[in-house]
Amino acid sequence: MLTSSTTAFVWNEVQNYTLTSALRVNASAPGTYNSGASLMNSFISAGTTISSHYIHFDSPASASGAIQGRVRFDQKIIGVIVTNVAGQRDLDDSDYLGAPTFFTSGVNARGMEMLNDSFTISASGLVLDFSMTISTPGDYIRVITIPGASTLSLAGAGLLAAARRRR
Repeated sequence: MLTSSTTAFVWNEVQNYTLTSALRVNASAPGTYNSGASLMNSFISAGTTISSHYIHFDSPASASGAIQGRVRFDQKIIGVIVTNVAGQRDLDDSDYLGAPTFFTSGVNARGMEMLNDSFTISASGLVLDFSMTISTPGDYIRVITIPGASTLSLAGAGLLAAARRRR
């Protein structure tokens, strides 16, 4: 399992995938989302071709951690999925876009709790900034973009981890 209290891991999931049913997302417009009330549920229509990307920040054991990061995409962000609460399991329901056996299903706080967490979709729709504070479970974000050739670059370290530790 990928755990670190100082590093968020980012990877591409399915690319150039045509949705067979509508996909619920919690944010789709540029702006800052910093509370549960700021999230807006909308849908990406069946038949839309998408690419999916995952941001994973989970600490070992019950250690806490805080992080800020930025991911720049080559193609426009059309949806962000961060909720997994009783009655609305958007991360669980979208796990088919990644490696479903990798994720823990049925955990209410699996996404972002939006208490000390936030994310911003830039005005251009190409950049996602995030700020997360975790204990157990961690915080997770699924980003949906229009498909493109090269889909993400990370601010900071480069490889598959981008993070700035909050002090």
